[in-house]
Amino acid sequence: MKNLIKKLHPNKYLIIGANAAGINAAKTLRRLDSNSRITIISKDKSVYSRCMLHRVLDGRCTS
Repeated sequence: MKNLIKKLHPNKYLIIGANAAGINAAKTLRRLDSNSRITIISKDKSVYSRCMLHRVLDGRCTS
């Protein structure tokens, strides 16, 4: 019965920021609560890894 209730009313999470910490939080939440609703809000227009941004800028990575 508890699982049925969770599927009908999943937990909702809001993450502010699509940086490495925000993406990691979303991945962890998905792993721990697969039926949850996760929303990420960011001022950036697309999600990217700032840790790997130098590879995109110097041409080593195209996506």
